[in-house]
Amino acid sequence: MSLAEMNAIEVRNLQFSYRDYQSEQEAYGEPVFTGLSFKIKKGEHALILGNADSGKTTLCRLLIGAVPKYLGGKLDGDIHINGRNLVCEQPWDLVNDIVYVSQNSEDQLVSSTPEDEVAFPMEMMGISPDEMKRKVTLALQEFELTSRRNQSVLNLSGGEKKRLLLSVSRGIDPEVYLLDETFDELDESFKGGLSKWISKTDKTVMALCSRALEVYRGVFDRFFILENGELRECSEDEIFEYGRCSLFAFLPEQGSDVSISCSDVMIVKGEEENDEPAAGGTFSLNVPEFVLRRGEIVALTGPNGSGKSSFARALCGLDDVEKGSFSLEKRERLVNVGYLFQNPDFQIFLPKVKDELKYPHHSEAEVQSACELFSLDPDEVASLLSYPRRKRLQAAVYYLLDRPFYILDELESSMSYEDCHAMIALLRRRGAGILLITHDETVASWAMRRIRICDKVMEACDEH
Repeated sequence: MSLAEMNAIEVRNLQFSYRDYQSEQEAYGEPVFTGLSFKIKKGEHALILGNADSGKTTLCRLLIGAVPKYLGGKLDGDIHINGRNLVCEQPWDLVNDIVYVSQNSEDQLVSSTPEDEVAFPMEMMGISPDEMKRKVTLALQEFELTSRRNQSVLNLSGGEKKRLLLSVSRGIDPEVYLLDETFDELDESFKGGLSKWISKTDKTVMALCSRALEVYRGVFDRFFILENGELRECSEDEIFEYGRCSLFAFLPEQGSDVSISCSDVMIVKGEEENDEPAAGGTFSLNVPEFVLRRGEIVALTGPNGSGKSSFARALCGLDDVEKGSFSLEKRERLVNVGYLFQNPDFQIFLPKVKDELKYPHHSEAEVQSACELFSLDPDEVASLLSYPRRKRLQAAVYYLLDRPFYILDELESSMSYEDCHAMIALLRRRGAGILLITHDETVASWAMRRIRICDKVMEACDEH
C-alpha cells in the first residue's frame, strides 16, 4: 500500500471562499481557509473542536464534494478521499467512500419514512432487495427506530432525526464517517452508544464539535482545534482546556410572582390512517403539574422522543392537549410565551437579517441594537447564514419581541457554551422566565431547578 493509499483524508493547501451573492458582480467573500493542510490515516478517529463559524461544516462539505459544486465558491488546493481526487469525482460516486451526518438533520432527510430514508442510498448503490431489507432492519435496530420505521419522518423528534441520519450512515457503512455536531440532540444513552461505537470501529471517523463533552474522553486518538482558518493538532487535555466551560448557573431574580402553569395535562399524539392508529401506536405524556415563574430558569430533560418538544408546543399554545388546564388561555400563551424551535429554519422566512428583525414594527435603532448584541449583519441574506448564526438570528427576533416567558429547545446545539450562555442572559435580561430543553448536563446545571420526563410522566428531579 502506497503512502497515499494509507490516508483516508488528505488535504493539501486548501483555499476556499464562498460566493458573495449580495454582490451584483461575480465576487467572493472573505476566505474560510487559506492554505489548510492535514492528513487522517485509515482507521484513525479524529476530533475537531471549533467555535461557531470557524469552518467545520464548510470543511465537511468540501470533503464530500458538495462545495463548491452546489453552494458556490472559489476552491484551490487538493482533496483526496481514499486516494481519489475530488476534482475528478462526483459526490454520488463517493457513497462507498465517505458519509456525512449534517448538524442540521433537515438538510439531508429526503424520504417520507425512516425505512425509505435508510433504503434510498442503497438503491443507488444497486444492493439487492433481500440484502437491502436486511441492512435496513439492522440499521434501524441499532438506533432503536424499528417501531418508527413506517411512520412519517416529519413526526420524529430532533434527536430521532439525528439517529435516523446515523442509521442511514451505518446502512451504507463507508470507509470514512464525517460527524458534524452529531452528538448534539442525542440523549445520554445514544451519546454513550455512539462514542462506544467510535472507539471500537476500524472505520475512519472525523467528528466536529463546538463543545468539549465528557463523553469524548478516551474515544479519539487524534485531536485538532480549528481556529482562524487553521487546523492545529493538540492533545486531548488541550481540547478539554480549550472547550472548558467556566460559566456558572444563573442567579434567581427576586420579587416576581408572575408565572405560567398547568396541571393534569395529558398530551396524546399518533398517526392515523383510515381512523386506525399507525404502526408504532400513539405517543402520550402526562404532566401532573408544571410552573414557570418570571425570572426563573428551569431545565427540562428526558430521552429522545419522550415529549419535551410536544410539551413545549402545548405550553406556548401551538398545540391542543387531550386534557388538562393552563393558567393562561391559548391566545394569551401565544403572545406571552416565545418558543425557539430546535431548528431555526422553521422560524426564519424573510430575505435579510434586518427584515426578520424589523417584523412586525421594530425601529431601525432597535434592529441595529439587536444586531450588535447578537453579532449579526443586518444586510446579510438570512438563509445563507451558517446554522449557528441562524440560531442567533432566531434568538434576536424573540429578544425584540420581549416575551415574559421563553422556551429554548436545544439552544446549545452547534453552539459553544459561551455563546449559549450569552444568549440565555440576553433573553433573560428583562426578567423573563426560561424553560431550557436540553440533553447537555452543563447547560442543565445553569438552571435553578430541573424537571425530567421519565416513563411518559413529567416529574421534578430530586438532585440538581
